[in-house]
Amino acid sequence: MKKKCSKIKNFSIIRNTQPIAHTSTRPIKRLWGKFKSETKGAAILEFVGLRPKMYSYKYKETSAPDSREKERQRAKGIQREAIRDLTHARYKAQLDLPAENRITSNRLGSKLHKIYAISV
Repeated sequence: MKKKCSKIKNFSIIRNTQPIAHTSTRPIKRLWGKFKSETKGAAILEFVGLRPKMYSYKYKETSAPDSREKERQRAKGIQREAIRDLTHARYKAQLDLPAENRITSNRLGSKLHKIYAISV
């Protein structure tokens, strides 16, 4: 039993405050299971998380000479048409005063090999 347990490797990236030694020559962005930076090293100024896989954050872009603030939204499972209207301010407003939001969007669908325009 001890021989089997000794073969298990530790794949976590945080190891008792010791510097991380990469065992692969591939960049981290191609390694599965490793944490990646969505902001490419820029500091996140404000974060709003509404649900899993539905969040927004503001960060300060350091690569640009003027270092302006940018915002980024993620909303999985929502149509792209609706995501275009989302802003960080709307995420914050939803967090402060929860309310149901609905939009009407048009899409193409088929039923029994006939194509229809559907309003959802």
